[in-house]
Amino acid sequence: MDFFEAQDQARRKTKSLIILFILAVLTMGTLIYLGVSFALMSQVDSHLPLISIDRFLTVVGLVALFVAVCSLWKVSALKAGGSSIALMLGGTKVAAEPNDPKLQQYRNVVEEMAIASGIRIPEIFVLKEEAGINAFAAGYTPQNAAVAVSQGCLDQLDRDELQGVVAHEYSHILNGDMRINSRMIGVLFGLLALAVIGQFALRGFAFSGRRRSRRDSKGGGGVIVIIAIVVMIVGYIGVFFGRLIQSAISRQREFLADAAAVQFTRNPGGIANALRKIQRHVSGSRIENPDAMEASHLFFSNALARSFANVFSTHPPLEKRIAAIDPTGITRKNIKEKSSTPEPRTRRQPAGHPNDFVSHFGSVDEASIAQAHSTIDSLPSELSHIARNPLTASTILLASIGLYPSQRAYQKLSPVQKHSLFEISLASIKDLPLRELESKFSEIKRLAQKDGIIDFDEQCLMIAMGKSIQSFHTNSKFGHRPFPKVRRPIEIVLSAIALSGSEDEAQARIAFDHGSTAFNAFGTQLQARLDHAREPDSLNEAITAISESIMAVRKTVLIAATNIVTHDQELGDRELQHIRSLCAALECPAPSLTES
Repeated sequence: MDFFEAQDQARRKTKSLIILFILAVLTMGTLIYLGVSFALMSQVDSHLPLISIDRFLTVVGLVALFVAVCSLWKVSALKAGGSSIALMLGGTKVAAEPNDPKLQQYRNVVEEMAIASGIRIPEIFVLKEEAGINAFAAGYTPQNAAVAVSQGCLDQLDRDELQGVVAHEYSHILNGDMRINSRMIGVLFGLLALAVIGQFALRGFAFSGRRRSRRDSKGGGGVIVIIAIVVMIVGYIGVFFGRLIQSAISRQREFLADAAAVQFTRNPGGIANALRKIQRHVSGSRIENPDAMEASHLFFSNALARSFANVFSTHPPLEKRIAAIDPTGITRKNIKEKSSTPEPRTRRQPAGHPNDFVSHFGSVDEASIAQAHSTIDSLPSELSHIARNPLTASTILLASIGLYPSQRAYQKLSPVQKHSLFEISLASIKDLPLRELESKFSEIKRLAQKDGIIDFDEQCLMIAMGKSIQSFHTNSKFGHRPFPKVRRPIEIVLSAIALSGSEDEAQARIAFDHGSTAFNAFGTQLQARLDHAREPDSLNEAITAISESIMAVRKTVLIAATNIVTHDQELGDRELQHIRSLCAALECPAPSLTES
C-alpha cells in the first residue's frame, strides 16, 4: 500500500470510528433511559409505563448532545494538530539549533527522516519530565504533525535506537494512523465526560443531602441518586468500549509500524534494542502525565503503569514485538554505545510505468535517509543558520521563488539542497506568532506580485507556503472533491506543466496528450487549456482546487505530470523539480532525493 492509498484508507477508518462512536452513544443513551425509567417508577409513580417514546428520545437526545459537545470541544481544543497534543502531554518544543547535543542529534534524525520521505518537517518536542522511554507522533495530516520523545528516550538510547523509534513514528504519519489516533482522543474524552458528570452529581447530592430532611430526600432526591449512579456506571461502560476500540485499532498497527521502521532503516537492531532497553529500564515506557490515559494509543510503547486486563493494553507485549523484529536474537549482540551514519548510496530510479514511480513517493529506505543526512550536512552554515532562525527564514522562502537573486551562495546550491533549505525554513517559521506569521507571508506575496514573473515551480511553492502556514493554526481536512469537480483545474495545471517544458504550443499539446492518458481510467478525455494555464490567478485557483481533491485524484495528477515531463524519455533535475513543486502544493510526499 502506497502513501495515497494509506491516506484514503485512513479517511475511511475515520468514518468507521464515527459510526462506532454513534453506536456507543446510542447504547449508552438506551441504558440511561432504562435507568431513568426505573428511577421514576420506583421513586415517583409506580404506574408510569416502562416504555415511552417521548422519554426515550429525550434521554437519548440529551446524552448524545452532551457526549457530542464534549468530544467536539476536545477536538476543537486540539485543532492546531500535533503541537496542541504535544503541549497537552507536557511537551517542550526543541529549538531549531539546540545547545544540548542530545537534542541536536534528535532534531537531525527527525529532519533526515522528513526530507528522506518527502513530507513536511514536523514540529519537534521533548517530554522533559518523563523518565520512561517513549515517543509519539500526533496530528491530523502530515502538514500539521508533531513528533515527541521522552527525556528517557534521549538519555537511554543511542543514535541507531533513536532512529528506529523515530522511524516507527514516521510510519504512523505516512500510513494515516496518526489522524485516527488523534481523533480517538476526542472520542474517549466525550465518553469519559459522561462518567465524570455522574460522579459530580453524586458528590453534589451527598453534600446537599446533609442539609435535607429525611422527608425531602425520600422523593426527588432518590431519583437523582439513582440517575447519577446509572449515568456514572454507563459512562464507565462507554469508556470500557472506547478502550476496546482504542486497543483494537492500536495493537495491529504497532506491529506494522515496527516492520516499517526496519524497512526504512534496514537496521532491525535499532528498534529491537530500543524495546529491550524499555524492558530493562526502571521506568519502562511509563508516562506520568495525567492525560496519558486518553492518549495512550499514540505512544511507541505502553504509556500506562498497568492495565486492568490485557484486553485494555494498547500495545502488544514487548516480547512479541521483539520476536517479530528479531526472531533469532542476533541484534542483541550488536548493541552499540554510539553509531555512525551510513554513507549515502545512489538508488536507481524505479523502472516501469510512471504509476510505479509515483507510488514510490513517501517511501523511505536506508539510502534515502543517508542521502538526506549528507544533503543537510552539506548545506553552507550561513544559509543553514538563516533557514533555522524564524526571523530570517523568510529570506530562504523568498529565494525559493526567485525573489532574492543577490544571495549568491543560494544560487550555487543543487536542487536537492534548495529543496531541503525550503523545508527547513518552512518548519522554522512555525515558531512565529500567528499575526507575525501572516504578516511575513503577506510580504512574500506582495513582493511576488510586484516582481510579476513567477514560473510554475514558484507558483506551486507559494501555494505550499500558504497552505503550510494555514495548517499551523487550523485543523487540516481530508481532501473531498471527486474527479468531476476538479476536471477543469486538472486540465489547467497539466497544461501549465506542458508549457513549462516545451518550446512552442505544438510541442506542449503533444506533451499534454501524452500525460492526459493517465486519466483514461476515469473514462474521459482531457482538453488542453494553454491560455488559462498562462494566467497566474487561474493557475493558482486550479492548483488549490486539486489540493482539495481525494488522494486517488491527486495521485493520478502526479502520474499525468510525470508522463508529461518524461514524454521525451528524460527525467533530470529540472523535471524532478517540477514534480517536487507540484507535490508541495498538493500536500503530497515528494520524490526521494536519490532519484536521478
